[in-house]
Amino acid sequence: MEVKGILHINIESSDLERTVNFYTKNFGFVKTFETKLGEMDVVFLDAGNCIVEIFHRSGVELRSRTAAVIDHFAIEITDIEAFIAQLRKNNVPVLQDTTAMVVDAPIKMAFVEGPDGERIELFEYVR
Repeated sequence: MEVKGILHINIESSDLERTVNFYTKNFGFVKTFETKLGEMDVVFLDAGNCIVEIFHRSGVELRSRTAAVIDHFAIEITDIEAFIAQLRKNNVPVLQDTTAMVVDAPIKMAFVEGPDGERIELFEYVR
């Protein structure tokens, strides 16, 4: 018996098309599967080493951010400054850039906001 790793993360969406476009356009995730679970639309995006599962319930209000336990998820990238500049061009809200996130480690990180307020950490190992 073994734990193999995290398989997927789930994001609830108020607008499925907007959320799918956000992650495919800005992060290069690839839409791999779309289905329905009862009244819920579900889209799976391949994010490299993990799947992002997006749920959309028509006519149902999203839970408030204060109801969530997970604060954010992180995406490992290269050239974080150029990545942030591109996200800014795409009008993605930058919550904290690398100058606000100085740590005593060989890493750089920043936070941006997804289309429904989800916090996304951008993470770069500096080698």
